[in-house]
Amino acid sequence: WHQDVSGSEKYLPPIISSMYMLSTPSHGDDTIFASYEDAYDNMDMNFKNYIKNYTVIHSNSNIRQQKAIYDYTGLRNDDTYEYEDDILTENPLIIYSDDKKSRKTFSLNPKKFLRFKELNYEDSNTLFRHIMKKYIIRNDNIITHHWDDYDLCIFNNRKLMHTSSPKAVYSNKDRIYLQCRLSTKSPLNYLKK
Repeated sequence: WHQDVSGSEKYLPPIISSMYMLSTPSHGDDTIFASYEDAYDNMDMNFKNYIKNYTVIHSNSNIRQQKAIYDYTGLRNDDTYEYEDDILTENPLIIYSDDKKSRKTFSLNPKKFLRFKELNYEDSNTLFRHIMKKYIIRNDNIITHHWDDYDLCIFNNRKLMHTSSPKAVYSNKDRIYLQCRLSTKSPLNYLKK
């Protein structure tokens, strides 16, 4: 699970991301999307108040991402706290999803998540799994797109996260696609503290 470019030390996450499938296996090639806005909306007020001022620490280590094993929630299981190429970034967990500030969303990239600044590593992992399992990757909060050749999928990257079928499902078969992200200077819309 991930959001494109979220947690980057150099770039703002794009608002628009797209994928254009040139060649896809006949089975098992899916992309699954989960709504961060709907997940936030479905939280009770006490939990929203509990997490509203939390800060996410993301790791931009390529070594960490290559060595990592991920669990069902997208949490990286990793015994090493720091890698030589680590660049850590911090951002609020909860932000507004757009300039209208009508809905809130998460600014959380499971692929780069290290911990919450306010919690130790173990408690951060527990809270991360709770948020993912109870609110984000629920069956009623995800949609699956099964790819056909020449499909085009355009989505709001700041409102969704996504993942693909495990490569083992379609191993030894071609999966060729183009990906385009529209860069932006539009900042993340932080909540006022």
